[in-house]
Amino acid sequence: MRARPQVCQALLFALALQTGVCYGIKWLALSKTPAALALNQTQHCKQLEGLVSAQVQLCRSNLELMHTIVHAAREVMKACRRAFADMRWNCSSIELAPNYLLDLERGTRESAFVYALSAAAISHAIARACTSGDLPGCSCGPVPGEPPGPGNRWGGCADNLSYGLLMGAKFSDAPMKVKKTGSQANKLMRLHNSEVGRQALLRQFQPLDPSGLPHSPLTGTVRGSARLSGNEV
Repeated sequence: MRARPQVCQALLFALALQTGVCYGIKWLALSKTPAALALNQTQHCKQLEGLVSAQVQLCRSNLELMHTIVHAAREVMKACRRAFADMRWNCSSIELAPNYLLDLERGTRESAFVYALSAAAISHAIARACTSGDLPGCSCGPVPGEPPGPGNRWGGCADNLSYGLLMGAKFSDAPMKVKKTGSQANKLMRLHNSEVGRQALLRQFQPLDPSGLPHSPLTGTVRGSARLSGNEV
């Protein structure tokens, strides 16, 4: 499964010219978070691997998001493997997070894709958790009394996608906004690629109903698919 051409054209990369550009995706090491870590106390945030100080602070102030963000990191691994299943580069090195190999350390097409996919995945996961009513920070509205149509379900939050995009960006972009981390050119490139991923996700869920929920044109209900395919970016 190949990335969409218009998204690929928007991704920025600098083949073999820059190294040390993977700092913004070290948070994918959260995929290895042990089940025994309950993530219900702020001191647990320091035990999470791959986070910069700003992400640790976001963890402490938004502890209810962390199970969702851990889930997003795992989804990135799965979606990346699905997207490149029939290709020579098959995302296996992404499993080494936070200690990546040169394919993700340099400004390659692969690292650009992983940045975009990671940004899309975290926003997607938060939006879905918001829709399910699992996050107290969401603006939730009443659920209609009548049952939804086949293959759909009613969402519980009016601004789920907007909230997912906002909080996802705050977390995934945090490493690029640390003053002492990397060159300005690297930071701008990574921020651009992350934004490409979020915009691809936003287009995937168009059209939106007036409340901001992705919906079926016929039923106005939220689509039920929970899996990120990797084809979004």
